Amino acid sequence: MSNEEKIRVTVDIYGTSYKLVTNNSVGYVKRVAQYVNDQMHQIAAGTQRLDVPRIAVLAAVNMADETLQVKQEMENQVHQLEEAKQLKDAYVELELQGEAQKAKLERELERVRGEHERASARLREDSEQALARLKAEQAGLLERVRGEHTSEHERMRTEHERALAEARESSEQAAEQLLSEFTSEHERVRGEHERA
Repeated sequence: MSNEEKIRVTVDIYGTSYKLVTNNSVGYVKRVAQYVNDQMHQIAAGTQRLDVPRIAVLAAVNMADETLQVKQEMENQVHQLEEAKQLKDAYVELELQGEAQKAKLERELERVRGEHERASARLREDSEQALARLKAEQAGLLERVRGEHTSEHERMRTEHERALAEARESSEQAAEQLLSEFTSEHERVRGEHERA
């Protein structure tokens, strides 16, 4: 920075005036000086035998300790922020994996649905074909039964007609035999009657 941009500030620290040149604001420099002044007065109040240089060193040690603690705390916070960022990145990665897994599961579900629909269609087609075959077999069986029944009916009618013809023939033969026997007996009786 150029000299024109620097500011001169007069501050009082532990009873002594100091002229400081800074590029910070006047208010900030005065707050820093007030802080150093307060630290030195606290140390001086705790011990009566210390001279100014020792008080200044002890104040510097206290402020350095505070600074290091703040620095350590900041480093811890930075570390926590890094861990938080890593956790966030891991979470985002998990979300991405979850989305990818979800998409994969949706594709798998769609594939299974397609297979289910195809299997259902095949099952319907197979069922329809089996039903058609069953109906055809049933119709064939019914036709065969009807044919067998008709054949059996024809056989029985033929046998009945044959038996009836045999009975007629047998009956006619028996009638002829009886007639013949009756005629013979009649002739015999008439012959005996004529002889008597």
